Amino acid sequence: MIIFNVWWAMASYCEIQWKKIIIDIWTKTEFSPVLDFLLPYAENQNWEFSTQSWHENKYHIDQLIVSHPHRDHLSDIKKLFDNFYPQYVTTPNDNDWMWDDESINWDLVFWENIPDSAVQFFKDNLVKWRTPPLKSILKWMELYYIQPSKIESEITPTTDYINNTSLVWIVNINWLKVMLPWDIMNSWTEWMLNNRVVNIIPESKTETVFKNAISKVNILVTPHHWLESAFNVDILNAMKDELKLIIIPEKPTTEDDKRQVHQSYYNTDYGTWLDILFYEDNSISKWQSTVKTSTWHIIITWNQVIKVKEKDNLLKAFS
Repeated sequence: MIIFNVWWAMASYCEIQWKKIIIDIWTKTEFSPVLDFLLPYAENQNWEFSTQSWHENKYHIDQLIVSHPHRDHLSDIKKLFDNFYPQYVTTPNDNDWMWDDESINWDLVFWENIPDSAVQFFKDNLVKWRTPPLKSILKWMELYYIQPSKIESEITPTTDYINNTSLVWIVNINWLKVMLPWDIMNSWTEWMLNNRVVNIIPESKTETVFKNAISKVNILVTPHHWLESAFNVDILNAMKDELKLIIIPEKPTTEDDKRQVHQSYYNTDYGTWLDILFYEDNSISKWQSTVKTSTWHIIITWNQVIKVKEKDNLLKAFS
């Protein structure tokens, strides 16, 4: 698995049981996950092309997961669609095949985001004609969510609506359990911790006690860019005994306190037991509890966590 250095935004790639999964796809000026890694990696590994009509010249991806339709999670989507075709698109969505209580309200999405060409492109080209996307193709990962209708009507003001529709992704990479909560806000987190939440698994859905599900997490990517407004100490306490590393996509801001980063993620009570390899000089950082995606690409393998600074080394380090 790679969590790319795209500053405060999110883009990552994971291979599980030979399945190729892209999880969010932001880009920045100096680095495009599609052009600087995924495309050369696909060419290097001789990936198969899609068998879908009209997309035979695109590389096959098993699953694209977009946590929620905000631009900082999908700005590289056009480049992705030019070169890859995902079999499954998993995201909070609304189409004719879905139950109403599971459908995101696109009016609220665009009310908050207009004008946003990436979000519109994502909806029109990767969501609109798909069968229900709220599903997973793999039993080795977990995807949790709250129905958008419940968020809209019961949990939060509409200003937090899109962030709170974020899926929560948990995956087992050998002995490491990694959790990406994306942009969930505190109100959403509190509801999850005190209720049974939907776990999307292949061809079925089950309700799970969320506090139990996260108790074995070893690596946490901080919710909503490490901001004060999304910090929840109960999340950290729930996984305290197992947590080894906190990954921070830090959003620089000079706004009010709720937009400031939360220093508790540096508390040595959490995540202090994992060695990290610095690829460029082959050194080991011992007892490091936090690492920022504004500085490093982070590779999580079956037996090692690796920091890579230079994009030209990313393919070599992952391969």
